[in-house]
Amino acid sequence: MSGTGRTIIAPGATLNAVSPNQVNLITRTLENGGIVLWTNGTLALNNSVITNRSGALFHAQGAGLLGTLGGSPRFDNAGTFRKSVNPGITTVGSGVNFTNYGTVDLQSGTLLCNGSFANTGAVTLSPGTTNRLAGGGSATGAFSAFAGAVVEWTGGTFTLSPGAQLNGAGLYRLNAGNVTADANLIVENLDVLSGSSTLGGAGTVTVASLMNWTAGAMSGTGASVCCRERACPFLNKTGR
Repeated sequence: MSGTGRTIIAPGATLNAVSPNQVNLITRTLENGGIVLWTNGTLALNNSVITNRSGALFHAQGAGLLGTLGGSPRFDNAGTFRKSVNPGITTVGSGVNFTNYGTVDLQSGTLLCNGSFANTGAVTLSPGTTNRLAGGGSATGAFSAFAGAVVEWTGGTFTLSPGAQLNGAGLYRLNAGNVTADANLIVENLDVLSGSSTLGGAGTVTVASLMNWTAGAMSGTGASVCCRERACPFLNKTGR
């Protein structure tokens, strides 16, 4: 689909994206007000936009690629982006900017974002799922990871600004990515594992349960706080 116009999936309508290979969206806007069922294949964007409206559902049921053919393509989610059914990896390719104003609902497998990911809404991770952020980005919204789920930064710099939250008993992990915490945050479980990772920023990061610091750096004018009366793995004592 190409051109400067729009293709609109009306409320109550369904788009089945079932190509085993690749379909291309070139300079055009695909606007979903109903349901998109993306079951397999590659959706390739060339200077184009996919908009998922408020109240709409974009349902990734396979392990496909949302890739780029060039330009500055975007995926703007104001509704619900859901990944379920397939336990594999759904990939947002490098160069595709994913902005979440609504809800990202991960029910199975991994959502890998190689492009910039911005979260002003809510990202919810069911047990056993992973949101892997490899291209940097920002958040003023909430991540909620249930026990057994992982939010992992593996590349770029991701900025957590006021309003951002790292909720739940799941794991938040810096593994080659950098996190700038410019908000005061409470996180249950936090790992800093890679020598190329830095936890920085002006905010106070309070670890409520467990932090493993095996490599990397902590920097900035903020503070890292262990709030429970137990041994802090990164300081080998209780307290700040």
